[in-house]
Amino acid sequence: TYMILEQSAGLTDNEFIGRNEILNEINKQIDEGASAIVIKGVGGSGKTALLRRVAATMKKKQFAFIDCDGQVVPETLLEQIFRKAFKKGVEEAAKIYYDIRMPLGGKIQWFTEHYLQKEKVMILLDDFHLNLDNEGKFKNERVKEFIIYLKDALNEKDSLMVLGTEADIPGFESVWLTPLE
Repeated sequence: TYMILEQSAGLTDNEFIGRNEILNEINKQIDEGASAIVIKGVGGSGKTALLRRVAATMKKKQFAFIDCDGQVVPETLLEQIFRKAFKKGVEEAAKIYYDIRMPLGGKIQWFTEHYLQKEKVMILLDDFHLNLDNEGKFKNERVKEFIIYLKDALNEKDSLMVLGTEADIPGFESVWLTPLE
């Protein structure tokens, strides 16, 4: 869904109360070339509101967005990446995406190299904890491989992932968000 972007569309600085310290830390990480930022907190702590604020800031910086909520699969993320790349006019995007002989991993690598590493794209993954089981392990090993690949491939590039979650994500450091009083 496109909930985060729709909700961030008209935000002004006056409508965002609190969280300036953590917002500044996230913006600093983005400016330093972070490839993945994980915002962790209990339900209702303000993760989605913070994601909306980050999205509104990056929209002003001309970022394109890929916005997913909850449980994801690599094919769904790849489809959204393809749609953005195609709309942007990336040559051969349709040929690569629809090539039934090319494996998923090859397509992910191609779109990463020809689109994500060359453009300013923010991949928003809210409620990402729904991809983890009760023990904190990935339910789908391919999702784990995909986001770890993206984290490494986008390091010090303009594109990045921002994940909202209620649980630790294996292989990622989190910014802890405590509920406002």
